[in-house]
Amino acid sequence: MSCTTPRALPPSSYENPSPADLIIDATVSITAERFLDLLAQQPHRKAVLAQLATDSLTASLGILTIAAPGTPTPLSTIDHTAGGHVLNDPSLEAYHALWAEPVSGDELRPTRGCSTPTFHGSAADLMATTATLVTLLGTQMCHPVSGTHLCAQPHTGAAPAHRFIPHATA
Repeated sequence: MSCTTPRALPPSSYENPSPADLIIDATVSITAERFLDLLAQQPHRKAVLAQLATDSLTASLGILTIAAPGTPTPLSTIDHTAGGHVLNDPSLEAYHALWAEPVSGDELRPTRGCSTPTFHGSAADLMATTATLVTLLGTQMCHPVSGTHLCAQPHTGAAPAHRFIPHATA
């Protein structure tokens, strides 16, 4: 495993994302998030912007946030709005962990020789959750709608196993 330090993107990257139909961020990087937030606000953007992640403890819960073309709202704002909705809905308690600060010991663990924390959890769970998130993203590509998908693997017992929270634009 090699560790790399994220680098700032060149300013020209912000100016011409037009060739892309889809841009996915699965990095959990503040730099990547800010880049996509700037892209979301570009007029005439045709790319669907998406961020996906899993819970850090089990990788059995997933979150997919989408900014459809024509939605100038940054992904971070869509995520924040969805988080408020989820945290105020007792029926979505299983997903509260996606917006909570990790408890000591639940956060990502560094690996020897690597200054960047490494994910811990089952590789099979991570793969299954990621596959579910990519499938959900695929269903949105023909008619993208801005919002947040939540999903849970069957063994978690979380209900609902899938929920889409549409982002209401003002």
